[in-house]
Amino acid sequence: TTDWYRYSTWSRTWVPVTPMPTTGRQYCTAFSVGGRGYVQGGIDANGALNQLWTYDPATLLWMQKASLPGNTRSASASFTLDGLSYVCGGLLQGGTATDQLWAYDPVTNVWVARSPMPGAARHRAVAFTVNDKAYVVGGADAQFNALSDGWCYDPATNAWTAISPLPSARFSSDAVEVIDGGVVIGGASDLSTVHDEVWVYR
Repeated sequence: TTDWYRYSTWSRTWVPVTPMPTTGRQYCTAFSVGGRGYVQGGIDANGALNQLWTYDPATLLWMQKASLPGNTRSASASFTLDGLSYVCGGLLQGGTATDQLWAYDPVTNVWVARSPMPGAARHRAVAFTVNDKAYVVGGADAQFNALSDGWCYDPATNAWTAISPLPSARFSSDAVEVIDGGVVIGGASDLSTVHDEVWVYR
């Protein structure tokens, strides 16, 4: 679909906002930077995408920005650090997983390739940021084998280091930052088995 809604934490209500002026899509990744929201990639009726769209809540308008270079992709992870946003991994058109990491500068509207994520190429991983570093956890390989490894990305050195793996392999989870760590919520261990565990990383 292309419909969008804004949720108010004060009134606990949803309000429709301007629909996204493009094809309906799913399995996008999303991030916010500079007071705007961004939606990248995903799949529409014709296949995977590399488009980037931004929504400005001040003007209630959408605008298309520079597409991510290279192959189209869906189900990437994303995070924002120091004014730059990053798109990591994903499933390329044709079903190949990728380990690529791209940094997007909203000021210059330019993408730059950064160090690929170690380990298996993956899609449907989750990401959170803590203390100026990013953490990417889990996901699935191209055959939908669930992964448990986790990696920390330092933008100052453009380098990855391994962290303690998830206690159980998961893909399609959600994640959020908490004080001094992150929380990984739910997810699947295969295409027919889903879980409700919540894991905390310190």
